[in-house]
Amino acid sequence: VLHKLTEQYGPGTVIVLINSRLEEIEGADALASIFERVYHFKPNPHPTWGGGVLFRKYPDSWVLCRAAPIGPPTVLLETPERPSLDEMSDAFQSETSKPQGTVLNKVAKFFDR
Repeated sequence: VLHKLTEQYGPGTVIVLINSRLEEIEGADALASIFERVYHFKPNPHPTWGGGVLFRKYPDSWVLCRAAPIGPPTVLLETPERPSLDEMSDAFQSETSKPQGTVLNKVAKFFDR
């Protein structure tokens, strides 16, 4: 259907897809490359680790984050292009390898804001 619409109306036509799953449709790679994602919110964006969110609102960067024990989510990666699975995995690994403070230190950081 998307191929027909883009061929019929041309590349200058705005086509809005809501809750699209282009990456899950076989042969849609070429189509996905011509669409600009203006809002994206995907929980559990990496198949091998639970948790996290990949988020973007146009024209801002893509943001990969995970829940923090206290306070706002921890940003693991921020990039202008959608991160690959390897980039997400590297960001997650570098975050989990950082030494974690005590609960008291985390509470203190919360009040430093």
